[in-house]
Amino acid sequence: MPVQQSPFRYREKPVYEAVNRVINVAVALMTLVALGPLMLAIALLIKLSDPRAGVLYRGRRIGRGGRTFSILKFRTMVPGTEQRLGARLVHGNSPAITPLGRHLRRRKLDELPQLLNVLHGSMNLVGPRPARDVFLAELRQRIPGYERRFLVNPGITGLAQIRGGYYIDPRDKLRYELLYIRHRSVLLDLKLIAATLLILARRMVTTLGVLVFLLTFAMFVPTAFMPRLSRALAGGVNPVFLLIGFVAVVWLIRNVFHRGLAFRRTPADKYIGAFVLWAILGAFLNPGVWRNLLGVLYFCAGAFALYFLATQAISRDVARIRRHVAVLGLVTVVVSLGGIGQYLVGYGIDGFRVASSLGDPNVLALYLTMAVPLLLYLRSSSVKGASRLFWGAGIVVGATCLILTFSRSGYIAFAIALTVFMARHRRALLTMLAGWLVLVLAFQLAGAPRFSSRQIAASSQAQQMIRLYASVLDGPRDTRLLGVGWRNWRAALDTESSVNDEIRLGIVSLPRSLKNMYLTFLVEHGLVGLLFMLLTFVTILQALYRGSRAVTDPLVQPLLWAIFSGALGFLMNLLFFDSFYFVAVQMTFWSLVGFGMGIALEFGPSSRGRYRVQEFHH
Repeated sequence: MPVQQSPFRYREKPVYEAVNRVINVAVALMTLVALGPLMLAIALLIKLSDPRAGVLYRGRRIGRGGRTFSILKFRTMVPGTEQRLGARLVHGNSPAITPLGRHLRRRKLDELPQLLNVLHGSMNLVGPRPARDVFLAELRQRIPGYERRFLVNPGITGLAQIRGGYYIDPRDKLRYELLYIRHRSVLLDLKLIAATLLILARRMVTTLGVLVFLLTFAMFVPTAFMPRLSRALAGGVNPVFLLIGFVAVVWLIRNVFHRGLAFRRTPADKYIGAFVLWAILGAFLNPGVWRNLLGVLYFCAGAFALYFLATQAISRDVARIRRHVAVLGLVTVVVSLGGIGQYLVGYGIDGFRVASSLGDPNVLALYLTMAVPLLLYLRSSSVKGASRLFWGAGIVVGATCLILTFSRSGYIAFAIALTVFMARHRRALLTMLAGWLVLVLAFQLAGAPRFSSRQIAASSQAQQMIRLYASVLDGPRDTRLLGVGWRNWRAALDTESSVNDEIRLGIVSLPRSLKNMYLTFLVEHGLVGLLFMLLTFVTILQALYRGSRAVTDPLVQPLLWAIFSGALGFLMNLLFFDSFYFVAVQMTFWSLVGFGMGIALEFGPSSRGRYRVQEFHH
């Protein structure tokens, strides 16, 4: 039915207008506060992509009653494009749209500054889209009754956008807009806002996006709440980690169904499965069954689910992969700046050691060990000078923050990761080895107590580790094979008195604080459990190393090497630190190695096997 013949009645709705204005202001303010960090990050990326151009686009639009106003958007096109094109629409594949702008447009993130238009009153959240004045004369002449769309305020979203889209014919768009004007109400506005959010979520929420969100969430969860939350469940399992694991499992199941009930196969699957089965067996054969089962859930729902989710997330879109690495790099820079700020204001741990948002200097140092190689990769793979300058500054900030942790184990892990990363650049490697030698000599000559080789060798911690090895290996056969159960030794410390900083659990004598994750695996899961976990680590490192040599893509190959370097430093740090019981670093490790495994399988020369529910084959 032609639009000009359709019945249309416009009625003033003063109550609706008043209520709608309150809702618009409240929602716009809350959204600006909630998405403020995201908008600042987008503005920073736009500025870095072209420092000479502006961040915002201000366009002339026609609003209610034919009045003109300036609409605000994030700039997505080359400056001057609108003047050159005139009365033509710019399609998504136009070369006038910047690479970053293409991603912003696809997810409608360029529209976020229009919330300021809503606060100003020139726009509503819901209504007809504001019209460009260059199109107005033609549309008024071609479509009778076109002026009726200007009876209400224009909106960020509306019925025409949801049902029709951006590029539909103006006649069809007007049909939807007049239908909205006639039936507008608070309930209809809320329905359209909800529908818009669902559409945006479907576009924005990808598997890599979920992983980045979970990692960012773990980085900034208030660490003061962690001990209190851990006591909420028997056995000390942190509910935050279980929540993260639950999200990872749900999204993993969603991916399996989305891929036709298929699941990417990795070389470490059999060892991970064997460890899980062995841990379940030990859960029932050791005291504290509930606590032990929570330990199995801790590894399966959290660590291994994140690993498998990351392996499924990889596609052959190199730009998308690098974009998500850049987000992790930005998170690292923010965390590092927080640590440096903590040092400057004098709120460090023990008066001088920084911990940033992670709450523990050793945890922060270990996280930076895995993250700084990614910053090195981002700088080396950047083409534009501004990006190279930004990531170079990020490397300096991250390294400075790591130094301020004063973590011996962190220094060792970082030195290993950085040396391995630079191993392919001979001059840089020789310079770095000379630098490490100078630092070690300087610490020894200065007599720094935390870094004295004599004090470290004679420390009670080293002697405790030796006694612990002997105690476990000399114990009964079932203890050697099965272990004592997940964190049973820590539960005993809370109820039993200790002598010489040790606790006797059965025939095994344990120190109050284990500072070696491999020994912790040995105590809790026995020799067999430790063997399966070691095989998992070795297989993952082997796949990452082979992938870094076999992949030929110039952007993917150094990324694999950066992940391999950080993972190797992390695994060496397990000799000095119980790092797997800290949410942020465990999430970072399993996500990154899963990410690297997916890249090695997707871009490598070997065939990419999959498990399928219908049949089990390659």
